[in-house]
Order: sequence, then structure tokens, then C-alpha cells
Amino acid sequence: MHVFKPTAVALKEKLELFPGSAVSPAVVKLTFALPDPASSLHSLGFDLGLGDFVRFRFPGTRARAYSPTSHPSEVGSFTIVIRVYPGGAVSPKLAALNLSDTAEVTGPLPVPWLTRKRYHGVKHIAAVAFGVGITALVSLLRSELLSDTTETITVLWCLRKKDEQAIGSDLDDYSADKRVMFEYVFSRETDGKRADAELISTTFGHLNAKETAVVCVGAKASERECYLWFTSLGYKQRLLKMGIRFGGRTKSPLWTSIPK
Repeated sequence: MHVFKPTAVALKEKLELFPGSAVSPAVVKLTFALPDPASSLHSLGFDLGLGDFVRFRFPGTRARAYSPTSHPSEVGSFTIVIRVYPGGAVSPKLAALNLSDTAEVTGPLPVPWLTRKRYHGVKHIAAVAFGVGITALVSLLRSELLSDTTETITVLWCLRKKDEQAIGSDLDDYSADKRVMFEYVFSRETDGKRADAELISTTFGHLNAKETAVVCVGAKASERECYLWFTSLGYKQRLLKMGIRFGGRTKSPLWTSIPK
């Protein structure tokens, strides 16, 4: 697998997590075999604790980015969770794959001249996920719980319906960890709420803004608006920032926890 060279990967397992409804598209969990069965995402250079991702494409389509949810040390395969958008360019084709069918993937991304900087020294993480964007938090949570400085992680997950919680099956490992607190809001339920500055204040107001780093994952427009809400409430530090002037890439706690 290479950031500039598309590589064919074969579908190994497929599991429907959510069948879809009138208001929410279906969600499918897909596991692909790596070309070298002795390799892992870690050995291929992926630092999932910094949000590294893959891009899938099919002939005649634009590439789409997905965050692997499997552990980077898993040998021979990797897993993604996708929301299947009707009329989408890539997700319906991925969902239609049969076992042993192949798709083209590139990674690790972002490209080498862009580097991510992880904010060091904060005690608390404030995270907001919109819908299937929760999958991008799986590896970040896994990584931050290995940090010596992280004391608490508060996650606000914004969904449409309660039955969509099945998307987050990979989060079960964190439910027993006392450092992690999950809050949920459902916009399409009878007593539904939508994310806004007031909800952010209510959910994260117990945290000291100067000791907290924030991360928002979901559609780009939702992410931008979410960061503005946090900024208006005095939360200035982002857990991850991307740029071209950060110099050498500092590895995440997840990366350094894996034996060489």
C-alpha cells in the first residue's frame, strides 16, 4: 500500500451494522485483506493515533476517505465502517462488494508533506462526533487512553435515531473505562436535540478550557461549526492540527505502544 500508488485489496468480511431507515442510510463494516498477509497498518506506516486514513476509489469515481477502526497492529487485514449513501460515488460500490472482490485503496494519508501535530500536555479531551464520524474517534480514543497526561475523555455523539448506536460497536471496549464518558443526542427522536453552542456548554462546561483539547469529527461543515462553538466558549486547543511547517512528525501514544 502506498500514498501515491493504488493497491487492490480483497474483501475478507462484511457485516451490516445498521440496515438503514427513512431518515438514516445503512451502515456496513468491511474488513479487507492486506496484500502482504504478514503486514499490518502499523508496519505500513499508518499512525492511526494521529488520524491517518485510507482512500478508496473505483474506475470513474473520485476517491473517498475512510478511517480504519481496527487496531494498527492487526496482521493481514484492516477494517473500515461506512455509511452507504444512496447515489454516492463510492460507498454503494463498497457495500455491494462480495467476499474476495477487490477495491483500489491508497494510504497512509495525509500526503507526506502535510504533518499532524498532536497537542501535548492537556489533561482532558473534549470530543464531538456527528453520525458515522464516530469511527474516526475509535483510534484516537485508543491512543489518548495510552497517554500519561490524559485524565478524562468526554465524548458527545450526535445521531438521528437511537437505533443508530449500533454503528459504534467498536466503542464497547471503552465503556468500562472510568476515564471515558459518553453523552448522546438524537435529532429525530420525539424529544430530539441538535448540537449547538448551548449543548456544547452543557456537556463540556465542567472541564477547564485551559487544560482541555478538543476534536470534532463528521461532515466538514459540521466540524467547522463545532470548532466555532468551542472557540466561543474559550476552548482554544485542538487535539490535532495539520500543517506544512510542523517539521518532523511526533508519533502518537498508540504508535509508540506497539513493539518494533
